[in-house]
Amino acid sequence: MSYSYSIAPASAASRARGSHSAFAFAIAIGCLWNGATAQAQSLSDRADRPPLRDALDTKTSTEKTADKDITIGLDIPVRFSSSVTNPNLDAIVEDRPDRHITPEVYLRWAHQYDWFKVSAEIGASIDRYFRTSDANLDSLHGSFKFAKTDGKKEYFVPYFSLSHDMFFLPTFSQPDITYDDVTVGFYSALAWRDKTLIPYQDALINYSDASEPGDMSILFDARFGRRMSDTASFQHTFVSGRITATYYISNNWRIEANSALRARWYENYHGERRTDWRPSAAIGLIWTPEWLTKLVKRSELSFNVEYYRNQSNIPDKSYKLWEIGPTLSLRTKF
Repeated sequence: MSYSYSIAPASAASRARGSHSAFAFAIAIGCLWNGATAQAQSLSDRADRPPLRDALDTKTSTEKTADKDITIGLDIPVRFSSSVTNPNLDAIVEDRPDRHITPEVYLRWAHQYDWFKVSAEIGASIDRYFRTSDANLDSLHGSFKFAKTDGKKEYFVPYFSLSHDMFFLPTFSQPDITYDDVTVGFYSALAWRDKTLIPYQDALINYSDASEPGDMSILFDARFGRRMSDTASFQHTFVSGRITATYYISNNWRIEANSALRARWYENYHGERRTDWRPSAAIGLIWTPEWLTKLVKRSELSFNVEYYRNQSNIPDKSYKLWEIGPTLSLRTKF
C-alpha cells in the first residue's frame, strides 16, 4: 500500500480551524446523541466495524425488556494491525504493522415501546499506537436511532439513525475533523433452536431469544445515508449491506462472523470524483466467564480477526487492512 498523503496536511488543516475550536467543541457537545455502533475498535472507519452494540440493541425479548434502560460500558480492545490508519487522512499513515489500544467508555439508553424502539448513546474514545504516535487520535461520539419494531418479530425492521463523530488531536487538545451521518435502513433477523426440525417453522425462534447452546441466528442489515463533514472533501453518499451469523457453542461461548460491503461516492474529493467499494469480513470468539460476570454483569472477553479492503478509482486510496486481537467489554445496567 502506498499513499501520497503524510500527516502534515491534516495538522495544517487543524491549525487553520484552530480559531473555531471553541465553537466546534460546543457543537459537538450539543450534538452528542449521534454515533458509534461498533464493537471495540480502532477510531478509523468506525461505520465499517462489526456492529456489536447495534446487535445488542436488537435483543429485545420479553426478559430483556424488563431490564433497566440505561447501560454504562467500557470496551478495551488491543489490536495488531497490518498497517496504521487515520480517519483524518482517510488513508494509511504508515504502511507497516503496529499495535494499538483503543479504550472506549459510553453511556447508552434504549427503550422498547409498544410498536417502536428508541436508543441513544454518547461516548468517548482514544486510540494509541505503540510506535506511530502521529496516528494517535481522540474522539467524542454519539448516536440516536428509531426502529419500528414491537421487540418480538424481527423479520423486517425499518429504522432511522443520526450519528456524530468528532476527532481531536491528543489528548482532546484541539478539534480536528467532524463527521455527521444521516441514515435510513432496515434489518431482518431470525434464529432457530432445534436443527433437527430445519427447515420446518417449528425450529424458528425470535432472534432476541437466541442464547442457549446450539442456537443459531442470522441478521441482515442494509442502509443508505449521507455523511457530512466540516471538511468538504470527506462528504459522501454511502450504501452498505452486512450479514452476521452467530452460533452459541455453550452457555459461556459463542462465535460470530460477518461479511459486509460498503460503497462510497464522493462528489468532490480534493477536486476529484471518488468512488470506493469496501468489502470486509470479521470473525470473533466470545467468552463470558462466570468470574467476570460476577464482577461486572453483562461483560465478556473476545478474540477478533477483521479484514478490510478498499478499492477506489483513485489508486493511492486502495488498500488492504488486517486487524487481530482481544477485547475486554464491561457493561452494567442501572
